[in-house]
Amino acid sequence: MRLTLAFSCLASLTCVSGLCYMLFGNEFVHGSLLYHLKRFDIRHNYSVYFYLQYLSYKTGISDMTRYLMFVPQTILLLLLAIAYGSKRTIAFCEMCMAFVLVMFNSVVTCQYFVWYMSLLPLCLKDLNFSKKELFLVSNYWFTSQAAWLLPAYLLEFKSQDYLLYIWIQCLVFFWANIVMLTSLIRNYLPKLKVN
Repeated sequence: MRLTLAFSCLASLTCVSGLCYMLFGNEFVHGSLLYHLKRFDIRHNYSVYFYLQYLSYKTGISDMTRYLMFVPQTILLLLLAIAYGSKRTIAFCEMCMAFVLVMFNSVVTCQYFVWYMSLLPLCLKDLNFSKKELFLVSNYWFTSQAAWLLPAYLLEFKSQDYLLYIWIQCLVFFWANIVMLTSLIRNYLPKLKVN
């Protein structure tokens, strides 16, 4: 059954991509697949790579650096797939993978949070947070975002140079995401189904 599903997904993706390539050529490949490898957003970006992108805006980031930026993300995704890729834990695996994809992305904006937050309800029954830890971790996560907003506002609307401070806040937010993800993993206790 899994092989059939995997093959069907791969066949569908290949057919649709092939059709779009025939219709639109390299523009399709660049716009749908390669664009995200070279995307820059130096104004509205929570990513730890924000400042690197800003400093490299005119010269560009080397291809080697760009590919190295994907290494930690890829390793974490593989580890999550190995640890939580079973049928019983697939929802948690998908949520954690979405979390990692957003957290390590070269561009991170608020709307990306929907990717993993939409999967959170599927996992709530298997999360066993103490009230204190839930309060502390979630407040740290929200506070780190709020702290980013002040220098971003001053940069965007007051034209004040707060780029370094924004990057420091990006690092704080990245750390808050690490804390959140490790707390989710530590407090995940999947319940066995009883028939």
